[in-house]
Formats: sequence, structure tokens, C-alpha cells
Amino acid sequence: MQYYDKLVGKLEKDLGARQNLILLIGLAGCGKTSLAMALITRANSRKTTRVSLDSIITMASGYNYDSELRDFYRELEIAAVKKSLSGGYNLVIDDTNITKEIRKLFIDTGKEYQDIQIVGIYFNIPIESCIQRRLNDPLITLREQHCQKANWADIIKNQSNIMEEPGLEERFDMLYELDENSSIVKIKKS
Repeated sequence: MQYYDKLVGKLEKDLGARQNLILLIGLAGCGKTSLAMALITRANSRKTTRVSLDSIITMASGYNYDSELRDFYRELEIAAVKKSLSGGYNLVIDDTNITKEIRKLFIDTGKEYQDIQIVGIYFNIPIESCIQRRLNDPLITLREQHCQKANWADIIKNQSNIMEEPGLEERFDMLYELDENSSIVKIKKS
């Protein structure tokens, strides 16, 4: 967690006093939830909340994803996003957000509110590192006691095949790229 605290320290000056919608982008197992938790615990003057599709699925369906409830899950997620933003909270959206279509949904929702800064953090982490992290996650072991075991290698490879790298043209106010060497770089307009 100390690693993530350092990353949050680097981000804090850019996040500043404005209300932020922080969109985490990356494959399963890349470290999004760990960073989200560091962002929440290090929040300065403004309360920070987290919305996670995984948590919503767990709340609604136990540990079993039901494809028939896909729209229901997303509606709950968007309702939570709107509630957080209208309440004046900073918000971390802790999902893979690997396609422009999904990111557009959240960016458009954020742009409905005045003075919200849309920040993207793209985890450019190799597939094999993501697979190893996911397989070593103790929460996965707990989940698999209650549901069908997932083939995380295949899931993460499939995510990688549909991953669309984010860009400032998507209407991010700020966009960062995080690599496996702990470097975080602010993407600038070309």
C-alpha cells in the first residue's frame, strides 16, 4: 500500500480543490482497486467515494455474475455515480473501463455536473503481471468458495484483446499513464 500512497501523493497537487471524477482504466489484476483504496484513505479536504461494478455484482447476485442482470448492474452503478457527484464527493470509478464506449458513459455523466474535473488513470501493465496478481489475490480464493471458479488467464487475455487505450480526445481534463515500473506520466495534448 505504501507504493500506492506515493502515487496518490504525486496526483494530489493536480487533483487539487476541485471535485474529481477519477476513472481507473486497466485489465483485471493491474492494481486499480489498490489505488482506489489509497485515493479514498488519503483524501484531503473532500470526501472521496468509490463505485465498483464488481461490488455491485456481489451485492446484487452474491459472487455470481448473471448476464441477464447486466443492464441492472450498470443502472445501479450509474445511479451511485450520480448520487456521489450530486453530493459533492470526489468519485473513483473502479472498473476495467477498457472501451471508449464505457468510458464515454461515465465521462458524459460527469460532464452533466458543474466544475467536475474528469481524470483518467490508465494502468499500462503487462498481461502476465495482471494474471499473476489476480491469481494471488486472497479475495479471489474467498469468492471461489461461493461460486464457479473463473479462468482468469482467459478473462484477462480477452480483456486485452478489446482494450482501447484512452486518449485526451475522449474529453478527459487530465489523463495519466501508470506502468509496471511505478512511473506515472501525465499525458499532454500533442
